[in-house]
Amino acid sequence: VIEAALELTMEDRVNAVIGGGSSGRSILANYVFSLAGVPQVAQTSTSPLLSNKEKFPTFSRVVPPDDWQGSLLAGIVRDIGWRSISILYSTDDYARELMQIFKDSAEKDGIVIRTLASFVLTEDPDKDLTSQMEQIKKARTNINALIVGNTASALAALKAAWKPGLVGPV
Repeated sequence: VIEAALELTMEDRVNAVIGGGSSGRSILANYVFSLAGVPQVAQTSTSPLLSNKEKFPTFSRVVPPDDWQGSLLAGIVRDIGWRSISILYSTDDYARELMQIFKDSAEKDGIVIRTLASFVLTEDPDKDLTSQMEQIKKARTNINALIVGNTASALAALKAAWKPGLVGPV
């Protein structure tokens, strides 16, 4: 990532960069872009770290940061009146960080987190998540939050949740 950012700023002499693909990539690349004075606009980089204008002066985004999203989602859960939930999340940086923000905000709002179940981010939509689903089923919650870092992980979780009757058809 840093090599590509150096190439863009030094060899190609770009005036601005759109993208980053993920917060991790944007963080690395923006160190170089900031030094070169090149603005970067990202459409998928949601880490709150990127909100620090001292560290990332040329970075901006078109999506809200995770801290805003997590607290807003907890507020929706609270406003709907759900008082007890389980959370299933993938262990990549994005989902783990968003889960923690959501969990902390939900607990501050008086929502009980009955169980936290996790799995490693996957590219396999048929990944076996039986143990995680058993954990959620044992918690006996009617509301289960899913926080994952990619589509394949979401599909794997939804397919696995269908088998024990935790969701409708997928």
